[in-house]
Amino acid sequence: MLIFSHLINFFMILFSWFDEKHYICTPKSNNSII
Repeated sequence: MLIFSHLINFFMILFSWFDEKHYICTPKSNNSII
């Protein structure tokens, strides 16, 4: 049960990291298109 909790925590951090990268990358690509 504790391992499962750590796994969820890890995925949440990973997901937020990818979401942040996507958020940072999106404006740059939009600026290059304009």
